[in-house]
Amino acid sequence: MSEDIVQRVIANPKYKEMTRMRSTYGWVFSAIILVAYYVGFIGIIAFDKQLFAQSISGGAMTWGIPVGFGLMILIIALTGVYIWIANSKFDAMERSLLNDVGATHE
Repeated sequence: MSEDIVQRVIANPKYKEMTRMRSTYGWVFSAIILVAYYVGFIGIIAFDKQLFAQSISGGAMTWGIPVGFGLMILIIALTGVYIWIANSKFDAMERSLLNDVGATHE
């Protein structure tokens, strides 16, 4: 891209809105993961180890296993949601922005 197009993109309000939205989604999803992992998982391990060590139904499986899997599922789900948002909203915003400044998507 030429320097002129780059400057027009940076000056465009759609670019500012898109970067603000991407940043907001990134911080919100990061906060959800950090709270779930550090407060929910590591915090419980630090202050109440026996909670995750308790058997679910008197068998060998403890609460730590499904909670750990649940945390992994949460991470995968949030990644999928972010990808969906990026592919639907952000890509459309990018195309609109490039059309506004007279650039093509390369």
